Amino acid sequence: MSKVQSITFVFENCESLELPIRYFGIVEINDIQTHIRRTAINAVDKFEEARDVFLEIFSEANKEYDWELNSYRFIRLQKFRDIVYLDIKYDDESTESIYVDYDSTCADNNKNQDMWVSNLGNLYIAISKRKAVADFIYEKDANNETAVGMRKSFELINEVQEHVDFPVPDQ
Repeated sequence: MSKVQSITFVFENCESLELPIRYFGIVEINDIQTHIRRTAINAVDKFEEARDVFLEIFSEANKEYDWELNSYRFIRLQKFRDIVYLDIKYDDESTESIYVDYDSTCADNNKNQDMWVSNLGNLYIAISKRKAVADFIYEKDANNETAVGMRKSFELINEVQEHVDFPVPDQ
């Protein structure tokens, strides 16, 4: 089984933002369906779409972003709610594109994309026709330093395990 290395947000204007998996706490990409349909005049494509996406992105990911002068990643994600699909990169270098439930009836924004920043500075993104951020996590849990700290430590443990050779006991 391949482990996820990074998630890239691909936006409506074809711009993209890649974040290493260490910046994510909760990752839920649910109810993935495969579709085959005409995507252009000269193309019929097979693609996967998730009905529900929920992501917790730690505040440490909110670094400068070359989008506007002096801008940050979270500002870009919040200003335009225009995530079209996610590129998931695995440790075997394979990638998988998963489209999100995109409803563009609100200008260039996805009507189904909900976002919220916790008091701890973490960004929560829900992309779903049926659910908002509050349906995935309670505000008190998102603002609980102990709970968020545990999710951060799980990712640190995974990073350490990948870089340390543990001795195998003789059998």
